[in-house]
Amino acid sequence: MLKKYLFIVTTLFVANGVFSQINTKPFVIPSIQKWDGKEGQLQLKENYIIVADKNDSSAWATAQILASDFSGLGIKSSISPKVSKDAVTIYLKTAIDTSLKQEGYRLDISDNIEISAPYYKGLIWGTRTLLQLIEQAKKHNTGLAKGTAIDLPQYPSRGFILDDGRKFFSLEFLKRYIKMLS
Repeated sequence: MLKKYLFIVTTLFVANGVFSQINTKPFVIPSIQKWDGKEGQLQLKENYIIVADKNDSSAWATAQILASDFSGLGIKSSISPKVSKDAVTIYLKTAIDTSLKQEGYRLDISDNIEISAPYYKGLIWGTRTLLQLIEQAKKHNTGLAKGTAIDLPQYPSRGFILDDGRKFFSLEFLKRYIKMLS
């Protein structure tokens, strides 16, 4: 009887390890350089609280832009030092990390979201990745995959070509397209 019980318990532990899922690298454009997936998802809520220090000019300016972007997507958000259980909390901060260079960032998704970068550009790129992830999660009615992304551009200059010789594009379209690409 004891052997049978031990066999069942051992099988359950092994099965639990086999079937636990580590989140795979999310699909965003441009692709994330490094992803360390964790188990589980951060469930999205209707409200987002963006936490940034007013004395950190890069984080504060990025928080203003992110709040504006959320508003444009119809997502309720506020910039506040107070955290609420009824909202997804997003922490923005500059952090000294020489490996991230000027445009790199670290995006950590656990029970809350933290974007850190040594410079303003990195914080901006981190929020662009986050916006893509949130839009995908809303579209597929899922949460955000928990994990840590470390990303920095492969090239200092990036671009694309739009052939406007054969088709007219309005200025408004071009502005929306550039914002989408960023």
